[in-house]
Amino acid sequence: MRFLIAMPRFAPMGFAYDFPLGLGYVSAALKRAGHEVHCLNLNHEPGEFEDVLERKVREIDPDVFATGGLSPHFPIIAPLFSAARRAKPGIVNLVGGGIFSSDPDAVAPLLDIDIGAVGEADETVVELASALEAGQGLDKVAGLALRQSDGGLRRTPERKALHDIDALPWPDYEGFGVDRLLSMQTAADNSLFHFVDEPRALPMVASRSCPYACTFCFHPIGRIYRERSLDSFFAELKDAVDRLGVNLLLVNDELFAVKKRRLMEFCERIGEFGIRWTAQMHVSILDAEAIAALKKAGCVHASYGLESMSDTVLASMKKKIDRTRLETALRLTHEAEIGIQGNFIFGDSAETLATADETMAWWARHREYHISLSLLQVYPGSPVYHRALAEGRGPAREDLIKETPAVNLTSMTDEEYRRFRFRTAIFRMTLTEPHPPLAFDVDDRPLPHRAETYHLAWECPRCGRRNDLRR
Repeated sequence: MRFLIAMPRFAPMGFAYDFPLGLGYVSAALKRAGHEVHCLNLNHEPGEFEDVLERKVREIDPDVFATGGLSPHFPIIAPLFSAARRAKPGIVNLVGGGIFSSDPDAVAPLLDIDIGAVGEADETVVELASALEAGQGLDKVAGLALRQSDGGLRRTPERKALHDIDALPWPDYEGFGVDRLLSMQTAADNSLFHFVDEPRALPMVASRSCPYACTFCFHPIGRIYRERSLDSFFAELKDAVDRLGVNLLLVNDELFAVKKRRLMEFCERIGEFGIRWTAQMHVSILDAEAIAALKKAGCVHASYGLESMSDTVLASMKKKIDRTRLETALRLTHEAEIGIQGNFIFGDSAETLATADETMAWWARHREYHISLSLLQVYPGSPVYHRALAEGRGPAREDLIKETPAVNLTSMTDEEYRRFRFRTAIFRMTLTEPHPPLAFDVDDRPLPHRAETYHLAWECPRCGRRNDLRR
C-alpha cells in the first residue's frame, strides 16, 4: 500500500517550525509494517503548497494521502485534501489528529476526506493499510470514521488507548528531513526562544496525554495518561544527540511528570548528556528540591499552566491548583534562574471584571516573570466549546471550527467584554519589561532562504549576565 504523508506548511519558507511528532509516529509505524511511505515536508518545498502537493501526488501516484494536525491548523490543512483530490480523484484521503478527533461529525463536511482516524492513529493506520491492501471492509478496524455516500459518517468501534508506548517505533524524523530543520533554526525562532547559539532543537515525548480536565483544553488522544519508560526515552535521546547533533531538547509532553519521583529520576538521568532542555509542568509537584534538581539537570525553561490568579476562576477551570501554589512555583523558578513561560487566560465562565482585575493587578506587579496575556479560545472538543454550542454563544459551529475564536462565556455584557479585550491588548503591548540591546547588527553568515540574520547581545535584567547570540 503506497502512502503519501504531507507535513503542512507551518511557517514561511526558510523559517523554523515546530515538528509535529504525530505525523512522525504514523509514518514510522507504517514503514515498520512494510508499507511504502513517501513523506512530503511542505516547509521545505518552495512554491504554493497546494501546487507542490498536486505535483507530488501525480509523481508517485499514492493509494492514500494522509495529513493532520490540531484545530488551529485548519486553514493550512483543509486545502491539502482538495489538492490531492484534484491530482487524483480516486485517492483515499485520510485525516488524523485533533483537527478531526475534536468533533468528527462537524469537521468532516468541511474537509474533502474519505476516512478519519479518531484518537491515537499509530495502530489504526497500520490496520487500515492492511485492510485496504487486502480489499477487506473497514468496519472491524477500530478508531475510524468513514464517509458515506450521503456525506455522513459511519463510526467503527472505539480505539482503546495504547498503553505500551515503548512498543512504538521512534518518530520518522529523517523521512520529513529533520536535519534541514535543525540546520535552519536560530535562537529567536519561537516564543520560548532557544538557549544556545546555533541551536539544533528536537522535540521528544516522555508521556502521552494529560490526566487533568481543564475546561478550555481538548486532549486529541484522550485523557488516559501513559508514561514512557525512561530507558526508552533516553535511548532515543542518545541516538538524537549522537546522530543528529541535537543540543537542545524540547520535551513536548502535554504534561511532563505527574509525580515528583519520576521528575527527580528524569533529572538524575538526563544530567549525563549535558544537554539543555525545556518541558511543560504542573506546579503541584514543584517544591524547592524539585526546582533545584531541574536547575542542576540543565532545564533552562519551564512552561506552566497558570491561567489566572483568581482562586474562583482556577476552580471553575478545574485547574486543581490555587494562587498560593502558583506563586510559590513562580518564585522558586525565578530564583533558580530558570526561564518561565506561562499565560493568563481571561474569559472563563466564572470571570468577572473583579476577578480579571485581580489577575491583571498581580501581573502588573510581577512583570519579571514575563507572563503572557490572552483571551480564552474556544477550541473544538473542549468543555467550553460544548458549552458555547449549548448556550448559542459566539459564531456558528462551522466558524468555531475554522477560526477557534475568543467567545464571551462570562457574565460580562458584550460591551464590557469588548472593552476588557481592548484593555488586555493594550496591557500586553505596553506593560512589558524591555531591556536595551548592547548589540544588534547583521551577521556575516546568512542562512539559506533568509535574506539576512543578526547578532544580538543584551544584558539580562534578572542576573546582569551578558548574552551574545548570533543567527
